[in-house]
Amino acid sequence: MVDSTNYLHSHNLLSKDSLKCQLGNGTSIRFWKDLWLGEEPLSSRYNCMFSLDAKENFLLSERYSEGSWNRQWLRPITSGRTESSFESLQVELAKVTLSSSPDLWK
Repeated sequence: MVDSTNYLHSHNLLSKDSLKCQLGNGTSIRFWKDLWLGEEPLSSRYNCMFSLDAKENFLLSERYSEGSWNRQWLRPITSGRTESSFESLQVELAKVTLSSSPDLWK
């Protein structure tokens, strides 16, 4: 369902506001590649962070545990643009929680 929705959004066949994701437990939503937070995939918005991640296609449920996000960077986050992007991403992720219920679409 996520891939189909992303396809429809990317080809302007479906408004980004017409379907909203309830995150549920995050077992079917890819962190970087799916449209689940904001108006475009996080891989586009935070490209420098995406390139530092050890795994491109991980699911939300693979990196969220006990109320916090676990990261696996290829190298440490340093100052400058990377640090600024990291801080912005942290602010967005602080508003997100996953539940024990399956991922749902409304």
